[in-house]
Amino acid sequence: MLNSSGGNNSKTYLLSDTDEQLIIYITFSQFVRIQSIQINGPKENAPKTVKLFINQISTPDFDSCEIGEAVQTLELTEDDIKDGGITQLNFVKFQNVNTLTIFVKDNQSSTDQTRIDKLKFYGYPVNTVNMKEFQRVSGKKGEAHG
Repeated sequence: MLNSSGGNNSKTYLLSDTDEQLIIYITFSQFVRIQSIQINGPKENAPKTVKLFINQISTPDFDSCEIGEAVQTLELTEDDIKDGGITQLNFVKFQNVNTLTIFVKDNQSSTDQTRIDKLKFYGYPVNTVNMKEFQRVSGKKGEAHG
């Protein structure tokens, strides 16, 4: 559930619905390399245990995330969840990411709801050829090259 208090000082945040668990499924417009992640929230109900999965075809369900083997599992501390706190990832495992699934298993104080105020990724795109932007260099379509 995305919530905003409105007004000029509106603060948008993500809040879990019925319990502390959340699944966030992100599709990038191109392949990326992710070096670190920033997950900030209030110390009482910010995420604590976070499992990261990459390149899944569709959004998994909670049971699959619970028992599935993550690419990396984070145990976030109070320092990690403070505004400006950034968590380094195992960069070798996040070299060619098209989709990222973030499973929040629990939160800092085991409260009924988890809240995320900021979710930010640090990394860069993988250099690939975008075939939609491909330009023919010479010759005509179907012409043989000798």
